[in-house]
Amino acid sequence: MLAKTRRDMQIFSVLIPSECVAQGVIYLSKILLELALDITEMDKERYNMSLEAIDADSNPKLTVFDYLHATAFQGTSLAQPVIGPLRNLAKFDQSTTAAFMSEHYSTCRLVVAASGGVHNDQVLGAVGGTFGALCPCGPADADTGPQRFTGSEVVYRDDSMPLCHVAIGFEAPGYNSFYYYTMLVMKYIIGSWHASQGRPENQPFLTALGASSLKCDSYQSFYIPYKDIGLWGAYFVVDKLHVDDMVFLIQDAWMQMCIMCNSFEIVKAKNLAKLELARQHCGVLNSCRDMGIQMMYACRRHSLPLMYNQVEIVQPFMVKEMGMQCLYNRSPAVAAVGPSECLPEYNRTQAGMYWLRW
Repeated sequence: MLAKTRRDMQIFSVLIPSECVAQGVIYLSKILLELALDITEMDKERYNMSLEAIDADSNPKLTVFDYLHATAFQGTSLAQPVIGPLRNLAKFDQSTTAAFMSEHYSTCRLVVAASGGVHNDQVLGAVGGTFGALCPCGPADADTGPQRFTGSEVVYRDDSMPLCHVAIGFEAPGYNSFYYYTMLVMKYIIGSWHASQGRPENQPFLTALGASSLKCDSYQSFYIPYKDIGLWGAYFVVDKLHVDDMVFLIQDAWMQMCIMCNSFEIVKAKNLAKLELARQHCGVLNSCRDMGIQMMYACRRHSLPLMYNQVEIVQPFMVKEMGMQCLYNRSPAVAAVGPSECLPEYNRTQAGMYWLRW
């Protein structure tokens, strides 16, 4: 039994033999319908959550992305971290947990997906006999509220840290957008690099060559899509004296993508995007989660060949169009943790998102 909580959904997974699919559905249904809210067990989970919160605070990457969401989606539900503040642990009791489960564990918020050697009718029969006790609800009950992006900055300066962790993000289309695959291809035009990969001149990304000369430990382009909105940008870890140089290097790569994107870069990015999509279907657990996410976001299931076709239709002019729409002269959300003295001031970072052309 595996459980994972994200900002927008909670995933419960069970990996069992195909002939035991009915027992697996029963196990999952007990979480929603027959969960025993024992005081002793809740105290143990409070302790485990406090340890998880401490581990999360000691992970600079997780902290940076929590700050990035908090400043980019401020005033919305996506701004809230998954774990939350430790002061809330003491407030969790049986009545609070029962009320949360009654509000959120409802039919309009539930998707059951299965992958492997099972038949659809077999799964439907098991689900109907277990989850049928859930009360029906209307689509309006699943509304998560407005999601808006705010260009802003949050910096936690800590000069005792050896490296500075910085993330710069922009508002991007969500999972349901027609431009989802375009943004995915744009992510791999910038690519990623780590110092452990060796000689940067052998890497397929030009940005890696400049990053190595700036004592950059690593950088990666990211695209985090939610249902109707997303975050697109770059995260990097660099020496404190080269933070501003790394910011300008990443921005220069973005501007070149917006104005001078070529077919060679598109072909390379398409292949990497297809590899990511294939990994999402690799194994029964990954494919099952992918089906659940697609049904939760879009109420439909796209096959891998169809996704490949959507990636193939991406052309350089589409990348330039989306770059102009989402990146060029747009206000970013910036989050930094570590020795950030050399981090450019926000207005200077924002000014770097356009080129003066005569």
